[in-house]
Amino acid sequence: MHYIRCLSSPKLSPSGKNTQLEVVFTITTDLGDSFLSPKEPIELEAILHVTAGKKDSKTLPLSKRGQLVWKYGQRIAKPVFLLPHRHPDHRGGPRGASPD
Repeated sequence: MHYIRCLSSPKLSPSGKNTQLEVVFTITTDLGDSFLSPKEPIELEAILHVTAGKKDSKTLPLSKRGQLVWKYGQRIAKPVFLLPHRHPDHRGGPRGASPD
């Protein structure tokens, strides 16, 4: 079994009118003694789940098909995701969440 581990805290930084999320992670065994080394590249999917209270939550896809891939011999990944801007009518709640 392999685990995805963040190697540092995710970082938010401005990018024009939006915000970008920078993540550094690896995929290793539970003890971290070996990395995932697939014979064929594995497509990964990044999803952000935002909660702003008990009943207010959103799930936002961060990556598109084929954008995030783990390959043989890879040790770390450093994807940068562009977060959607906050809806102008949205008051409060986490950045990036927008009302329906």
